[in-house]
Amino acid sequence: MRLKKMTAGAVAAAMIAAMMCGTAFAAEPADGDYTGEIHFLNANGSGNNSMCDPIFCHEAEVTLTDDAAELTFYVAYPIPAFADQGTDGTVKDVVLTVDGTEYAAESDITTKLEKEFDTDAALFGISAGDVLPTQVLTVELPRDVLDDLEAGTVSASAYVNVVMNSTQNFFVQVTDL
Repeated sequence: MRLKKMTAGAVAAAMIAAMMCGTAFAAEPADGDYTGEIHFLNANGSGNNSMCDPIFCHEAEVTLTDDAAELTFYVAYPIPAFADQGTDGTVKDVVLTVDGTEYAAESDITTKLEKEFDTDAALFGISAGDVLPTQVLTVELPRDVLDDLEAGTVSASAYVNVVMNSTQNFFVQVTDL
């Protein structure tokens, strides 16, 4: 009986040590193309989704190189409930800030890639499952931003060019790369 307890204790200790080492030494993703889930969180630091989160497609692409992480994300364009507004983009002047440095996003309002949206947002006329044309936004960030993106601590500002017609602040979170 004593041997069983000692063996069980040793196995438990080995499992805990393996989990700790696995977490501490988790490898960074290799260079390449990844997809992830993106959300725009309230600027108050609560971790809750912003009221504007549903206008963004929650699929993002990240291209990693030795030094950079290029983030591409999508916002409905036009917003179904406000199709007559924002003719020059749903959002403008999108800037992400990492460690005090600002990175401006490039906007593509001509390609209008169609993406599936996964959130109901009656205010914006969006229903889960809708496939809508989008404005494509791309920003090149330093590669070491991945942990901050996952934690939802990268701040962003954007001029919301429909309904609000004002600059809004968010935190950006990208998970499940």
